[in-house]
Amino acid sequence: MVNNKLPATIWVTMQTIDRQTKRMKITKLYKEFFEREKADGLVLIVCTILSLKFANSPFGANYHDFFQTQFSGHSFQHWIITH
Repeated sequence: MVNNKLPATIWVTMQTIDRQTKRMKITKLYKEFFEREKADGLVLIVCTILSLKFANSPFGANYHDFFQTQFSGHSFQHWIITH
């Protein structure tokens, strides 16, 4: 949206409005997505796939060690499983 005939302040204002409009559309889409119940399932599936890929990658040992890290007398794994 370049218009060389407009003063610079109007052109900059128009760019700002365009960015705000795009941001509002993205925010609206994000909000609508996460208000649906399907979104919860999709997020869980994506997280599961990512964790499986990470656990089976060369970083798998670090991934396992992270869950064995002690926090308040118990490992993270303990907190996840028991709560």
